[in-house]
Amino acid sequence: MMEKREDSEDSSKFGFLKNDAFKNDSFKNELYAVNQFLNESKNDAPEVSFINDDTINDPLKFDLVKEDPKQNTFIQAELDGEKVEYNTFEKLLELVGTTGRWNYLVFFMCASVSFFSPLQSLSYQFLGRTPQHWCQVKPLMDANWTQSQILSLAIPFSNVTGQYESCDMYDYNYSHAAVLGYEQSIRDPDRLLLQVDTYEDHKKTVPCRARYFNSTYSSTVTQWDLVCERRPLYSTTFSASHSIRFISSVFQGHLLDTFGRRRCVVVCACLFTVCGFLAAVAPTLQLYLALRVLISIFDNYVYIGCYILGLEVYSRKQRSMMGNLFAVPWAVGYMVLPGIAYLVYDWYWLQAALTLPAIFMFSYFWLLPESPRWLVMNGRFKQALKILTDGARMNGNILPSDSLLLHAMNNIHNRNIRETEEGRKHSVSSVMCLVKMKHFFIRMWSLVHTVKMARITTIIFFCWFTASTTYYGISLNSVNLSTNEYIYMFLCGAMELPSYFLLWPAVSYCGRRNTNILLYLVSAISILFIPLLQVITPQGPSEVRVLFSLLGKLAVTSAYQLAYLYTGELYPTQLRSLAISLATVFTSAGATAAPFINDILVTEAWWAPSVVFGGFSLAAALLTTFLPETNNEDLPETEEDV
Repeated sequence: MMEKREDSEDSSKFGFLKNDAFKNDSFKNELYAVNQFLNESKNDAPEVSFINDDTINDPLKFDLVKEDPKQNTFIQAELDGEKVEYNTFEKLLELVGTTGRWNYLVFFMCASVSFFSPLQSLSYQFLGRTPQHWCQVKPLMDANWTQSQILSLAIPFSNVTGQYESCDMYDYNYSHAAVLGYEQSIRDPDRLLLQVDTYEDHKKTVPCRARYFNSTYSSTVTQWDLVCERRPLYSTTFSASHSIRFISSVFQGHLLDTFGRRRCVVVCACLFTVCGFLAAVAPTLQLYLALRVLISIFDNYVYIGCYILGLEVYSRKQRSMMGNLFAVPWAVGYMVLPGIAYLVYDWYWLQAALTLPAIFMFSYFWLLPESPRWLVMNGRFKQALKILTDGARMNGNILPSDSLLLHAMNNIHNRNIRETEEGRKHSVSSVMCLVKMKHFFIRMWSLVHTVKMARITTIIFFCWFTASTTYYGISLNSVNLSTNEYIYMFLCGAMELPSYFLLWPAVSYCGRRNTNILLYLVSAISILFIPLLQVITPQGPSEVRVLFSLLGKLAVTSAYQLAYLYTGELYPTQLRSLAISLATVFTSAGATAAPFINDILVTEAWWAPSVVFGGFSLAAALLTTFLPETNNEDLPETEEDV
């Protein structure tokens, strides 16, 4: 309940009002509140006739009022010739305030989760550092041969790479070599051949029976021998988590809409932290992979839940800026990651160190509020009223009476129910209603039940897939570019910051659609130029290729961030989290494919990864031309608003 405003002025100030309602202090407080709101939003509102009895009898529809300082009376006002009513949540949010301490606190809480995400999702290269390795020849090691002696006798040398082979060794009788000694064995290796009598067989090689890693630290690669024929398991440590998240994302939007943003965020944040620490002590590869999958799933739930919650407490004019600033902590975490990895070598200590900051999210149980927009849309008016009241108090604003706000919330809720059900009545087939999870599948069907919705959904999902594939493909490509992994990862993180701040003015002045087209075009051109540069100057410095790679990274990072904002503005409230959650399914598919494109496709053709990433970006730019513009538009609350 709103506190009464102490008013020292004489009650005769309101003497011109004959209706008894105006003699009530709470009603005066209500008029004062909307008066304050009017002064902030429209100082030059024209003066019109006095408030009448009809206005008082229907408090939801009474016009905004302001006090005339000369006559000391209250008068009606209109904004731009139209009566202002509390018929949308945006109007209620403006009363609370959109630039106060409460908004900043909610934004800080929601955006902070972005810092923890890259520490886990991009760490697999550092957790799985791959040192030099060769076949382990135990008889020679037992005979106290030096490593250089073992290499010169047992391991083939490649004139192409200028290095010893990592996965093969000569098929010799090494027990006999240990007896003969190094000098005799290297002088006459034919004596070591197994059941052969031709010199050509001297060139026969066999896969390693055991492995020697030239390293003093432990990684997931050395822990579980993730090299050579087991190398695909190394890529799996990254892609497995995203592939399973692919499935969980299907239900993510439904859970966020059913149980609320805050509840899902708090539970998943705690599980994310616990699984992070458990992964550091995983005794087997299977358990480690399972925990990495859970970390990825909970991370995604926390990130999407917080993003949607933050989006729903800001006005349309601020969503562009806040959407960009939301990702700044991600960039900070991105740049911090290689620094931590440089200082902490052993993978289990590194995993624990990367999880430690996430303990901060336990405070969300006390500090993070539920989305008042979600509460209103789900009929939980008293909870929404408490949050809005607390927010207004923290922002230094005074709200109208509780009865007016509850009345407004009820009307907004009923309007949403009425229009949503009306849309479903004409769009959902009888076959869909036979499904056990009818409500869930009906909501999924709503994403494509009209030609316009189907076009928007198809294109936006492809853009998400392209952004994810290209983003992770470039981020994890330091080996193929022959550059220092720590410096490259730091530079990739540093490129995130300008991409966010360049995105904000771009989407504000150029719009969402045109900006999206431009970003994908820049990404495509930069990435496709890398193999072209290699053909033109094969011996050119790697720094030039890194430069174009970072330029493509800057563009696709902006496109990736814009995807969240653009998708959130394309769909109505009841479908918004479902659409973003299903979009992350395609994000997961792209992230799953990226390491295999880099690690495996490159063995077939060195230029293939760049062509794939560049081709996807070019296609996304062309398809975006068919999407509508959403700049300076209210968030759609029903399907009819789209």
